[in-house]
Formats: sequence, structure tokens, C-alpha cells
Amino acid sequence: RWFDRRRVGAAVYKASLIGPGAGAARDWLMPLLQRADMTAPEGPLELVARGINKAIGIEAVLRRCNMEWADVFAIGNDWNDLAMLRQAGTGVAMADAPQEVRAAADWTTATVQEGGFAQAVGRYLASRGDGHDVL
Repeated sequence: RWFDRRRVGAAVYKASLIGPGAGAARDWLMPLLQRADMTAPEGPLELVARGINKAIGIEAVLRRCNMEWADVFAIGNDWNDLAMLRQAGTGVAMADAPQEVRAAADWTTATVQEGGFAQAVGRYLASRGDGHDVL
């Protein structure tokens, strides 16, 4: 009953478990959670309310701003970025992202430690050809 409003006093949309016990917690929790999705099959355990992900949030902003997914430039590095990267007009994965995340992206940049975020933004702005220079 992790998502039971009466138990926690408010709706819970996301819970994360990080540490050496995350794998055991995943095995124990998943059969009990019928209204949650697990975003990663390995590593830190992140549970989100079923049907909630970054793409859902971006979709709401796009509707409000009268924009399309083709206008979205997204950068991600983990399992919780899959839906967003698949939908984005341009989806970029960090080099240290899991293979499935990199496969969902249009291209891969360097790691954060190697300046990959700045490189990706610079490449994207340069590709637009609208007068924006590389950072």
C-alpha cells in the first residue's frame, strides 16, 4: 500500500531506494506493488506510480505551450529517461547510460564528467543553423 493516501498523508508518485540492499528490496517489493512501475531492472530501485514518467510531464507542458514532441531536445542517462528519449524530437543519451537507454536515443554524448552535457547542447544548437553558436 505504498501509494495509499491514507497511510502517508498524501499521494506518493515516486519512491527511490539506493544502496546495497536495493536488489533484495526489488525482489521483495515488486510482487506487492500492483499500482507501481519499476524504472530500472538493476542498480538503484526507483518506483513510480503506474503511467507516470518524464514523458507524461513533458507532454503536459507541450500541450500547454502548444508545442510538439519534435520541438523537444532531451538528454538522459538512466532507465527513467527511456520514455522521454523515445518521444523527443532529439534524444541524447550520456555515454555511461545503460545500453537500452543509449539505444533509445538518437545519439550518444560523452559522460557528465567528460563534459557530455555541454557537448550535447553545443552540438544541438550548432545543428539548428539559426544563429545560435556553440557554447
